[in-house]
Amino acid sequence: MINVERQFVGTCLRSSELEEKARAIVIMAQASGDVWHSFTVEEYAAFWKCAANADLVSNLDELVSFGVLDKNNGFYAVNDKFIQMLEDWIKY
Repeated sequence: MINVERQFVGTCLRSSELEEKARAIVIMAQASGDVWHSFTVEEYAAFWKCAANADLVSNLDELVSFGVLDKNNGFYAVNDKFIQMLEDWIKY
């Protein structure tokens, strides 16, 4: 299990806002029994009790741009680069 008490700092994302979103995705996976699953903006927002607004979409799409999430038909999914980023962060 990944220690999410510690902030995601020093990742390839180089943005605290994006690192916080990545950390939130890990917490979502841990809440579902450490299973990576695809999710929509609405599911993310419902889990975190936040607005599914343009800012959230923009942040998640930036994670896609960095190559750490895949997006298909409105569903976001963790990929191998996301896992590698986590491994690098754990070593940091």
